[in-house]
Amino acid sequence: MDKENAEKLRVLTLGDLLDGDFPRWHEKHETKYCKYVKENNVIHIAAYESGPYEVDLDKCTSSDGTLFEICQVASKLWATPEIVGELVLMMNSILRPKKNIIRRK
Repeated sequence: MDKENAEKLRVLTLGDLLDGDFPRWHEKHETKYCKYVKENNVIHIAAYESGPYEVDLDKCTSSDGTLFEICQVASKLWATPEIVGELVLMMNSILRPKKNIIRRK
């Protein structure tokens, strides 16, 4: 490899990939069960029998609030591991908690 191309290469860690400001493979705003509604800043979960269950992302301004919303969904009888997993990946994609929510000491 020549010097010019070697300077363009950069070894990325998993953290670099997850924290980057570029689209990621899991960054979807609509999945099988979850759909992000940007206008209201909510995630609708389609598994709820009487209509979509709404997760208000405006309540996810802290680690506590985010975990509470995840646990609320996880406690529902209709919440399968797949639904909770989709929700967590979508919340991670939208909220970017490592940059925006988690406080460092």
